[in-house]
Amino acid sequence: FHPYVELLMRHAEQRQLYGLPEALPYLSDAELGRIVDVLNGLVDAVRTEGASVRFKASIKDHLRGPNKNSRELAKYIQAQFDAHSRLLVLRIDLGYRKSVGWPHEGNAVASSVTYEEVKEHRKQLMHHLAAKMLRRSMTGFAVRLEYGLDKGYHHHLMLFMDGRIAREDVTIARMVGEYWNTHVTEG
Repeated sequence: FHPYVELLMRHAEQRQLYGLPEALPYLSDAELGRIVDVLNGLVDAVRTEGASVRFKASIKDHLRGPNKNSRELAKYIQAQFDAHSRLLVLRIDLGYRKSVGWPHEGNAVASSVTYEEVKEHRKQLMHHLAAKMLRRSMTGFAVRLEYGLDKGYHHHLMLFMDGRIAREDVTIARMVGEYWNTHVTEG
């Protein structure tokens, strides 16, 4: 998790704030007053630690990897444009159907797949694209895995294709999406 999330979780755990949203409607005024005091203490502790030099250094360390990845991706994209006179670039989002579950029914839902399955699905898709479906026209790709409470696991895929060979970006994106849906994830 991001250091801010870890900071908040650690301080919330220290104050034993588990199940608080569900309990709020049933608390007395005195209990609510105590909870307000606990939450104010939580905010003060998070602000104090969040302003510390040590915590700011942990933020910098946490962002070092993503910043490096961003710079490397920019170089990779520029190299693609330098190497090919015509380049077709597609950006495709690939996700999973939602299943009812955590955090709670009726709101955000969890994905029904595990992290290991997600990695295997990406490997299977990229192998198929490079070896079969787009082998003559694909010049490169970039893929990023994300996890969100609303979408669960999902990939952002950028395909670089030789524009002298590949045309009809919508058709290609639809083929990739259909292959993902029918063969890789099996629906």
